[in-house]
This record gives sequence, C-alpha cells and structure tokens, in this order.
Amino acid sequence: MERMQPEVLSSQSKPGRLALDLRVPESLACWPGHFPEQSIVPGVLQLQWAMEAIASWEGAPPRVSRIDALKFKSVLLPGQRAQLSVSRETNPDGYRFEIRSEAVVFSTGRLVTEDTEL
Repeated sequence: MERMQPEVLSSQSKPGRLALDLRVPESLACWPGHFPEQSIVPGVLQLQWAMEAIASWEGAPPRVSRIDALKFKSVLLPGQRAQLSVSRETNPDGYRFEIRSEAVVFSTGRLVTEDTEL
C-alpha cells in the first residue's frame, strides 16, 4: 500500500486534547501530479490526517455529520514539520483541529459529530 500518512515524531494526550508532532515525508503517494512545479499536501489529505488521529485517540473513527469552518491557510510541503492538534468540543459535539508550525497555520476546522457518545 502506498504511503499517505505523515511521520509521527511524538504525541501527547491530555483529557480532551491530542497533539502530534509530524514530519511530511518526501515519499507520499500523492506527490506525482500534485502539483507539477511544487508538491503540496492536498487539503483533503490534511483532513484525513486529522480524522485518523481522532480515530486512533478515541479507538474508533468519528461519526462526522458535517465539517464547519474548514480553512487551508498555507501550503504544507514535503519535509516540513508541523503539529496536528485536536481538541474535543461539546457545543456542538465534535472536534476542532489545527495543523501548524511555530509561525504558520496550515489548516483548521471543526468536525461536528452525530448525536452519539464521544
């Protein structure tokens, strides 16, 4: 299977919050053709990383009913390091995620879940 996940350098979990230090591999399967002049991590892949982090943290994939406030603010490139942080929210039930470096926010969003226990 072709690699689509980031390299996880470290992780920290606290009640209601998860933080992963990541490095974007130079060998992601999405690079050919995305984009020819400069490879960038597609927004949909950043969203997938957030959902996979939640699934690993919670022990099951989130049952997302909608995605709110999804923003892709800066391009994420091969070899870059970033932190993916996820926090649990209760109004509405769901999760907020952010992928950023110290100085740059790459993406943010809110995953609203169905009315099930978190």
